Amino acid sequence: MSKKISLKDIAEAVGVSTALVSYVLNDKDEQTRVNKDTAKRIREMAKEMNYQPNQIAKSLKSGKSQAIGLLVADISNPFLGISLVR
Repeated sequence: MSKKISLKDIAEAVGVSTALVSYVLNDKDEQTRVNKDTAKRIREMAKEMNYQPNQIAKSLKSGKSQAIGLLVADISNPFLGISLVR
């Protein structure tokens, strides 16, 4: 299994700080006045390294998980699934 790519890995590859990488990947580079060329290099490196954000970490930071849950009292009832599909 390969190692998950972190913001630190991207920052080291591009030669910038992890904060700068975070700003760019969270689309806050315009607000923080990041150089357009630097932002482009960061995005290209993230794509090249196949960076995938950690959704658990994002949900802990934001307080929102973007997950939908469904509580079912008894899954052994075959009619329950039919009534939900309708």
